[in-house]
Amino acid sequence: MTIADYAQVLGFAAGSALVAGLLAAIVLRLARRAPLVVHVIVIVAAAVGAVAGGIALTAGGMYINDADTMVALSVTAASGVVSLAMALLLTLALSRDARGLGRDARRLGAGDTVEPARRVTAELDAVQGELAESSATSSPASRTTCSRRSRASARSPRPSRTASRPSRSGMPTSSART
Repeated sequence: MTIADYAQVLGFAAGSALVAGLLAAIVLRLARRAPLVVHVIVIVAAAVGAVAGGIALTAGGMYINDADTMVALSVTAASGVVSLAMALLLTLALSRDARGLGRDARRLGAGDTVEPARRVTAELDAVQGELAESSATSSPASRTTCSRRSRASARSPRPSRTASRPSRSGMPTSSART
């Protein structure tokens, strides 16, 4: 192969990855509120699509006959399908843990105790730890006191922005600009 051939192969691969990435970005933007499983599948599909597209675009020039090209494309397609299935299975555990965090947050908000639990990622594990720590350090009595304090401060009148305040010289001035 010549340098021009290598450049063409690299261009096909880079172009395929760019197109797959842009399509995934558009889908993810449109599916902002979709479940976590959808987001992970779109990301994995973009990666698989980038590789499959690069192979499909360059296969014709790389192989001597059509049978070799079909073998390469068949292997790529089978690997892609298995990759998407594995991503789905692995993401279900992540999604289950995210829903568990939501349940624990609601329990904490309702005044129930939240127990420590191990989650599948460090980030979810850290959030679970914070929920359990918040649950352990806040008693129902302290939540009631804080709630009463919040209601009392909400009822008290707020100071006016134009209220007089003492100046450096001790004389009252208005904080409003004229």
